[in-house]
Amino acid sequence: MATNNAPSTPSIFHTLINGSHILHQHGILDAYGHLSVRHPERTNTFLMPRNMAPALMSSRADIVEYRVDDASPVDPTSPPGYVERFIHSEIYKRYPEIHSVIHSHSPALLPFTITGVELRPCVHMAGFIGNRVPVFDVAEFYCEEDVRDLLIRNQRLGKYLSACFEGSENSYHSVVLMRGHGFTVIGGGIEECVFRAIYTAENARVQTASLTLQLAAGTAPLKNNDPVVGHETMEVSCRPSRQQFNVFYSIDAPWKGFLVRDILTPFYISFFPTVLCAELNVAGPANILLFRNLTEFEVLGGPPYGFNPSSVGFSSFASALAVLWDRPTPTSRQAPVSLSASSRGDTTMSPSWTHLVRFIATEDNHIHLGQLVSTNRDAGKDSVKGVDILLYLIEGSIFDGRVTDKIMHVKQILSPVDPVQCNYIRCLGLNYTDHANEANLSLPKVPIMFTKPRSALADPYPATINIPKCAQDDTSDYESELCVVIGKTGRDIPETEALDYVLGYTASNDVSARALQMSTAQWSFSKGLDGSCPIGPILVSPSVITDPQTLQIRGTHNGSVVQDGHTKDMIFSIRKQISYLSQGTTLEAGTILLTGTPAGIGYFRNPRLALRDGDEFSVEIEGIGSLVNKVRYE
Repeated sequence: MATNNAPSTPSIFHTLINGSHILHQHGILDAYGHLSVRHPERTNTFLMPRNMAPALMSSRADIVEYRVDDASPVDPTSPPGYVERFIHSEIYKRYPEIHSVIHSHSPALLPFTITGVELRPCVHMAGFIGNRVPVFDVAEFYCEEDVRDLLIRNQRLGKYLSACFEGSENSYHSVVLMRGHGFTVIGGGIEECVFRAIYTAENARVQTASLTLQLAAGTAPLKNNDPVVGHETMEVSCRPSRQQFNVFYSIDAPWKGFLVRDILTPFYISFFPTVLCAELNVAGPANILLFRNLTEFEVLGGPPYGFNPSSVGFSSFASALAVLWDRPTPTSRQAPVSLSASSRGDTTMSPSWTHLVRFIATEDNHIHLGQLVSTNRDAGKDSVKGVDILLYLIEGSIFDGRVTDKIMHVKQILSPVDPVQCNYIRCLGLNYTDHANEANLSLPKVPIMFTKPRSALADPYPATINIPKCAQDDTSDYESELCVVIGKTGRDIPETEALDYVLGYTASNDVSARALQMSTAQWSFSKGLDGSCPIGPILVSPSVITDPQTLQIRGTHNGSVVQDGHTKDMIFSIRKQISYLSQGTTLEAGTILLTGTPAGIGYFRNPRLALRDGDEFSVEIEGIGSLVNKVRYE
C-alpha cells in the first residue's frame, strides 16, 4: 500500500487543529469525536487532541503525543486524553502506511449502523466508500470485565475494530461503521481523511433522502448490486495513495475551501478578546485577524482576501500581526516570534517566556503557565483591582516552557514556582548595608544563610499571610526581598558564570516571627512557618533583568511605604551569593534564593510595627511588579 507524503512537523499541528475545526463545522466531530495524525518524524507515535471539544482546540498545548504500541502518552504529565485513543493506536499499528484517522459520532451515519441498510456510494465524490462498508459491533467482542458502553476502551477492542478495515488484494476499506456509535475513517493524510469523512456523511444524507423519496413515491428501491457510482473506476480510492486519488479529485482544492468557509467564521474569531481588535481599530472583514490560529494564512499563501494593511495604518500584513500580538516585528532588534506550535524538543515555537505567570485559568479552572500579554502592567496590582489579565499559554514547565499563541484569562495568580518543583529555599540574612546599620551590626564577612521548608511557599493575593497562634504576639514582621529562582543544576559555580544559572527573578516577603527568632540562634523555625514565604506575582527572565543589582525595592504596609531600598546596596551581590552557596554544594534547578532585605523592617522601627490581622503588605520591585498579601490570624 502506498503512502502520502507526510507534512513537515511545524505545520502538522496547524493542520490537525484546522482539520478538527473543519470537521466540527460539518457536524462530523461533536464534543467527543476526534481526529489524529501519525507523527511525521516519529512514526511510532501519533498526535491527537486532549480530552476537549475539537472546536475549542487552538494550540500545541491542546495536542498530546501517544505511542502507537500501547496508546500511552509520550509525556506522562500530558493532560487527560480520550479513552478511545485505542481506535487510533491499533489502526496505526496494523497499517503502517496510514497517516490519519477520524472517529465520528455523526447522526447522519447512525441509522446505517443499526438498521441493516447498507451504506452505498450515491454521489461521485463518495466513490472511496467502495462496494461494501463493514459494520463493527463491539458487543460481539466484550469480555466479562469490559464496560459495556460501546466505547473502544482498550487495545483488544481496538485491534478487533482495526481488522475490519482489512480488504482484499492488499487493499483496505476507507470507512467502517460502528453499531450504535458512529463511524471511523482512515486515510493517507489529514486532508484526505477529512475529505473522506465529510463526503461519507454527505453521501449518507443523500442516501437517506433518496430512500425517503422512494418510500413516498412507491418506486422500486435501488439494488445492492446496481450501484449508482461506477466503482470499477474508483477502486484505486480504496488504497491509501494520494497520487492516484488526485487523478480523480484534488484534495487541495476542497481543503482550501474548507479553511476559508469553515474556519474564518465568527464562531472562532469570537474566542479572542475584543481588546485586541481595539488595538488595531479594525472592524468588519478585518476582524478575521483575530482568528487565534493563524495557519490558514500560511496555507492560502497570504493575508485574507480583501485585507489592505494600509487601511489600518500598517505597511505590511506582518507588521499588523506583530502589533496585534504585542510582539516584535522582523525589523526590530529582537528575534521575531513564531506563532507556530511544535512538540517539546522538535522545533522552536517561540522565544522562551520573559514574564511568566503560574495561574488558575478562568476558562477551565485548571493550573497553567502563561506569558503576560501586556508586560508593562503590574499584574499584582491588577489582580487586587480585579483587572482582566490576559496571558499567552505556555507549554511545558517553568524550565523549558515555550509561549504559544493561545490566549487565556487569569482567575487567580499563584506563586510562579510550584512547591513540588522547589526542593530547597535558601535565604540570606543581613545582606543590605542599611539594614545592618539599622540593626547596629557590623557587616558580615561571609553570607549568613538560613533555610525555609517548601511548605513555607505561599501565593500572591488573594492568598493570605497566615499568622499561626505561636506567632500572634505582635512581633510578626515583614521583609521585602528580591527572589532568585535557579534554572539549572550547578556546583562550584564561578562568579563570572553565576547569572547563567538564574531562571528568573520575582518578589518575596520573608515573613518572620521575631519573638521566636530572638529566642534562639537558629532562624529556620521562626522564619519557616507555613506560608511564611509568599513569592510572585510573576517570574521575570534574565533576558529582561540583565543586571539584578539595578532594581528599586519597596515595601508598603497598609498603603504607607516602610521600606525603600535598592539592590545595589546588597553586601553580597547575586553573583557572589550563587557562587558562595554552590561551593561544595549542588544548587539544584528549582532552588529558591531569598537575597536579603533593605532597612525598614518593623522590629527596628520606632515605634515597632507588626503584621496584624487584616493588614495588607506589598513588596514592589522594579521590573517585576507588586506582591500583595492580606494578613490573617489563624
